[in-house]
Amino acid sequence: MKSIFKVAVIGGGTMGADLAALIARSDMPVVVKELNAELAEKLKGQLDQRIDGWREKGKINESRAEHLKMLCSTTSTYEDMRDADLVIEAITEIPELKIEVFQEVGELLPDAILTSNTSSITIENLSVGVKNPERMAGMHFFNPPTQVPLVELIPSNSTSDDTLESLEIFAVETLARKTIRVKDRPGFLINPLLGAYLVPAIRALENTDIKLEALDALAGKNGFGWKMGPFVLLDMMGIDLVKEVMDNLFAAYGERFSPSHLVNTLVSMGRLGQKTGAGFYGGTETLDALLEREFPNRGAGEAEEIFTRMMYSMVNEAALALQDDVASANDIETGCLFGLGFPQAKGGPLHYADEVGAAKIAENLGESACPLLRDMARIGNTFFSSW
Repeated sequence: MKSIFKVAVIGGGTMGADLAALIARSDMPVVVKELNAELAEKLKGQLDQRIDGWREKGKINESRAEHLKMLCSTTSTYEDMRDADLVIEAITEIPELKIEVFQEVGELLPDAILTSNTSSITIENLSVGVKNPERMAGMHFFNPPTQVPLVELIPSNSTSDDTLESLEIFAVETLARKTIRVKDRPGFLINPLLGAYLVPAIRALENTDIKLEALDALAGKNGFGWKMGPFVLLDMMGIDLVKEVMDNLFAAYGERFSPSHLVNTLVSMGRLGQKTGAGFYGGTETLDALLEREFPNRGAGEAEEIFTRMMYSMVNEAALALQDDVASANDIETGCLFGLGFPQAKGGPLHYADEVGAAKIAENLGESACPLLRDMARIGNTFFSSW
């Protein structure tokens, strides 16, 4: 097992910068590699400014702020990463670029643990050409990692137990994160579950006259108990990122994640959510007007029925993950509670399914119910008495 004393992050975008803040805040030295010296210098200023913001808000004192600034460094060369024990890659989701990075870093740092923060590309594919691939794994943080406490740990077929144990100790003891171990597949565990929940909501807007405010109210704190409704969440995530994830899930899993004309339209219009001031909410053209123009033949819809379908779809995807050994039942629940903000009082989608009953959910889903869910409905089993 390898001890981790310094971390290198490759990529200084939103995720990379937030990872650097998390790691430094945990009293671990971190160096972030950017594309060139100008970007590296700019990033260092942004990190220092962020730390000063913590000081100004009274979260840390001046001495602590100076210490954290010393822990954060930036660079434009791989040479400055030579003493890192752990590498976290956080660049754009282009497989060829990531593979090139790992081949180069693998040569330069022959003893370091190599990880990718990819949300959609399998670790097996990214390990191509890496010397000693047993030291490589997925370490998927959620945005923003300083606030979302979950980390998915993803081994490839080559990843060693020692590598996984080192990463788990680092994530839990150093970063104070919750970890789950997940099978190496496109999207891993959490993204397909989130997609299964959100896709029916988006399709409802395309096909019915349902109001997005009604679904957000049913899902939110005063309804089912999610921290926010699906469309508030989509706007926060960024509609361009949503499109990318949906396209990746469709490529991997087919029709249950089929592309959305509405999402594609919003992206083409530059309505990307909170970061542009308009997405599902906001904008000079109301969403109702946009829907009337793009989907003039929508039928009637009931908010309660649609929200039920969203939850049952998520349960089905969780059951499918369990059926396919993507994660254990307990890790599925932990992942949803700490990665997706599933209402804590409800325990997770599988506990929710036990409360509702597999038979009722399978009947509602019909042919789309996965084999495990249908079998449980027929036998009368529950997830936490039979698994």
